[in-house]
Amino acid sequence: MKFNGAIIKVAENKAISLAVVDENFKTLPAEERVALTQKYMTAFPKGLPFLLLVVSKDGAKEEFYGRPDLVAQVSEIPLNFITFKTYTTKED
Repeated sequence: MKFNGAIIKVAENKAISLAVVDENFKTLPAEERVALTQKYMTAFPKGLPFLLLVVSKDGAKEEFYGRPDLVAQVSEIPLNFITFKTYTTKED
């Protein structure tokens, strides 16, 4: 599965991985959200902290979804400072 994402460098030479998802992600059943999140994570180096960026269909609203401490670090970075690219998940 291909998706847009990024690896964001934050303080102290640490990095956080990020996958961009549609706002419909939040309405999925919990089990499906967990499965999709785990699938997205396979595209990044193992052990790298992970967040989702939920984007509205019209692109007017963005919301980070994940661990609150990671959201706090990344939410201070303007989106136009993040270099997004296409990632591919590993197949099962």
